[in-house]
Amino acid sequence: MLRNFYTRYRDAFAGLSPVIWLLSVVTLINRAGTMVIPFMTIYLTNELDFSEVQTGYIMACFGLGSVAGSYLGGKLTELIGYFQTMFWSFFLGGFMFFLLMYQQDFTSVAIVIFLLSLINDLFRPALFSAVAIFSPEKDRTRSISLIRLAINLGFGVGPAFGGLIAESIGFSWLFVVDAFTCIFAALFVWWKIPRNVQPQHQETEKPQIPASIFQDRIYLVFLFLTTLIAIIFMQLIFVIPVYYKDVLYFSEANVGYLMALNGLLIAVVEMPLVHHCDNRKTNLFWVMVGTGMVSLSYLFLVVPDSRFVWYLMPVLFMITISIGEIFMFPFTNSFAFSRSTDENRGSYMGYYSMSFSISLVVAPVIGFQVAALFGFEMLFYFLAIAGLLIVVGFGYLQRKVLTAPSGDTKTSGQTVHV
Repeated sequence: MLRNFYTRYRDAFAGLSPVIWLLSVVTLINRAGTMVIPFMTIYLTNELDFSEVQTGYIMACFGLGSVAGSYLGGKLTELIGYFQTMFWSFFLGGFMFFLLMYQQDFTSVAIVIFLLSLINDLFRPALFSAVAIFSPEKDRTRSISLIRLAINLGFGVGPAFGGLIAESIGFSWLFVVDAFTCIFAALFVWWKIPRNVQPQHQETEKPQIPASIFQDRIYLVFLFLTTLIAIIFMQLIFVIPVYYKDVLYFSEANVGYLMALNGLLIAVVEMPLVHHCDNRKTNLFWVMVGTGMVSLSYLFLVVPDSRFVWYLMPVLFMITISIGEIFMFPFTNSFAFSRSTDENRGSYMGYYSMSFSISLVVAPVIGFQVAALFGFEMLFYFLAIAGLLIVVGFGYLQRKVLTAPSGDTKTSGQTVHV
């Protein structure tokens, strides 16, 4: 049994482009230093004494910066290429962490965190475009999953060490570590990533998919639904750490360990699971499975008044939402790729990134406002119900894709673009 698992795990990584591996390494370097963001809401409420509502607005500024960065990143990728966009995103982002460390009042923190997020998120459309250039369509979902493995390995290491650093020597050192890892990631890009090249693989023809995003109604509906489920998922980053700290009375270190569980679980499970599922059903089928799991995971946080259950249920929540994320995000990414062409991929992936960026604006405002007005328990019920309605929306979209003259379908386990 162990040998069979090892074989499947090895096969999941086989045949991927060397450049995809390099892109994964630079992503790992950057994300391993992501120690500030998972603790930002705790930092704002406990260290700077901002209210939960003020914290929600500041994190909304973080989301607005992400929206702007994703849009500009798509445009810059088409204008100057993926290489320059990635390098400057990392290099300038490092200095923004130093600047953020010295901000104390509400206005200055909001402005700097907006600029930090804008600069950091220039990277994402450039990364997606590079993945499309250096991986053939048949390996694209696995290539995305390898990038996500790097992200989640980094996200597993970052919060775990970040919690220990914050608890032992203070929050300021989190900013320092983040700054240096960003700058090191920029140097790695300069040293190892090939300069701008043309696509190396022949794309399947998609003559009936509109050239413009705003003429592609299927893609617009997809972006809308992706934004909604991302709002639900992003409560994990914004509201859940505060819930762990203020309601369950977990220490910063324990919060870090729980957040690390998400990253480490995805790092171990995602590649073989995606390799097994890819080409067996439609991309949107697996998106529905993941959306359902993410939505229902919040019910684990409606905990009875028992100390043992208080520790067990957050673990079950992290496991369930992590498995849901594994199904959801690689296949939404793959679906977005399937709607684009070499000529418009920067814009398509830029708008795809924006769907998550918009969620960064809306998620903290909704989450903290609902929690402040009605309590965390009602927030978790609301997230579960809303998520299940989004599952229905993706089911409707899948029917539209399967009956449309263009789209992504699977027949007998094979990917067919018509």
